[in-house]
Amino acid sequence: MSTSPENTSRTRSLLRHLGRNAVAYLALFLALAMSPLPSWAAKQIGTAQIKNGAVTTKKLANNAVTSKKIKNGTVGKADLAPAARGYTKFVTVRESVADFDIDETTTRSVRCAEGSVAIGGGASVSPSGVIFLGGSSGRVDHSIPVTPFTILSPTGTAPAGNGVEPVGWRTKVTNDTGENDRTAYFWAICASK
Repeated sequence: MSTSPENTSRTRSLLRHLGRNAVAYLALFLALAMSPLPSWAAKQIGTAQIKNGAVTTKKLANNAVTSKKIKNGTVGKADLAPAARGYTKFVTVRESVADFDIDETTTRSVRCAEGSVAIGGGASVSPSGVIFLGGSSGRVDHSIPVTPFTILSPTGTAPAGNGVEPVGWRTKVTNDTGENDRTAYFWAICASK
């Protein structure tokens, strides 16, 4: 059986093409034949195959560690950024007004230190009246947190609550103890980070 010159030319052309692209065809064959390899390898690599300390911060993807992956009770204050720690220091600031007479009313604003916020406050009159004669320990007319804008006015009553952190506490008290020369004490409980 004889081969036509046209078929011979096609065969030579095909062999030349295969010879020039042998590496490419071999790579394609290997890639197709070994496609299950990554999934097989993933099943073979476990905790025992990873050296201690081999996984570094750079190797972790952003947001890879979630709350569910952190053991409860293992993260301490030192591990948190200052903004995430919340308030850690609490201080009570006190002011007083002496010689506070019967039926006298006074208002004071106690300011927290710079960088602190007021989380509470109040006032009292001391010593209290003689209870068996109908006296009392004084009357608190109002007790409110104040912002930097309202603390400047010692008699103003505009409270915090407009989204601004309170920097002090304002209290208005009346001496209804039935006695003169009492002292009114005013407090602010201040918190800082």
